[in-house]
Formats: sequence, C-alpha cells, structure tokens
Amino acid sequence: MIIILSKFFQQSIHFNIDKSIEDVTAIKNDKKRNKEDVSTTKSVLKWLQDVRASFEKESPLHPSTFFHSMKTVAGVSSGRY
Repeated sequence: MIIILSKFFQQSIHFNIDKSIEDVTAIKNDKKRNKEDVSTTKSVLKWLQDVRASFEKESPLHPSTFFHSMKTVAGVSSGRY
C-alpha cells in the first residue's frame, strides 16, 4: 500500500513540475507579454528546474516545496498570467 501511494505521489510531483514548466515556457515565449512578465517567468522556470533536479536526485521534497509547485500549476493554468 505504501509503495503504491509513494509511486502515485512521485507521478503527481512529476506531473505538477512538467505541467508548470510547460505553462511557464508558453508564457515566456508569448510575444504579447511585457518585460516584467517575461522576467518573472524566467525566475519561476529556474526555480522549477531546480525543484525537478532536486527531486530527481534526492526524491523526497519538502512539503512546502510540493505545495508551492501545486500553487504554481494552479496559478499559471488558471489563465491569470
């Protein structure tokens, strides 16, 4: 049971990170965005890449980091940005 949940959470984390990177990259490449938005997306993209590298190297993420990755997916996917 624990192994199944562990695999589920790992897949969920990978999905969140991948989805966030995909959405942030789309915003970064949008020609209609102002310089401030592009600058913000660059820093968010760097953070997401660092989170991904940390997760792939060490596997467990701090709950706060996971929570922030979920907020990033929700915020970027909502169309606010």
